[in-house]
Amino acid sequence: MAKDLTDDELIACLKKYQIPHGPIVGSTRKLYEKKINKYEKKHGQRHPVQSGSATCTGSTLGKFTGGMADDELLAHLRKYKIPHGPIVASTRKLYENKINEYEKRQEYGKQSAARSSAACPASTRKLYENKINEYEKRQEYGKQSAARSSAACPGTN
Repeated sequence: MAKDLTDDELIACLKKYQIPHGPIVGSTRKLYEKKINKYEKKHGQRHPVQSGSATCTGSTLGKFTGGMADDELLAHLRKYKIPHGPIVASTRKLYENKINEYEKRQEYGKQSAARSSAACPASTRKLYENKINEYEKRQEYGKQSAARSSAACPGTN
């Protein structure tokens, strides 16, 4: 049952089942547990968790790459075009961190694009563009007016 999972294990299962999620906090934990249980009932799956590890079985991404086999890790490095050398104990954590960084940037980019298009629809954008143009015209008129007044009054500098 999903109630037995730690926050990290819960996120790993959400990622494995491709269930959209945000941070795990008191108010969201039960919701995500229900989503996992619903998914598992629908698909006849369970979420065995490796002891001492924050992974569901199967391939997981993000901060849960600790359970990945070397070939899976290598596949993600290649997929994301992250420069790498051999995967050994001393480099594994480095590559996992690089994958995490890449995925965070990708997720932030998707969220940012959604926010910017939702926050500024075309009609509002046009309004702001018009206001900027008006402001620039006033600024230019102010400069011309100052130039005219100093030219009209010689001897005032």
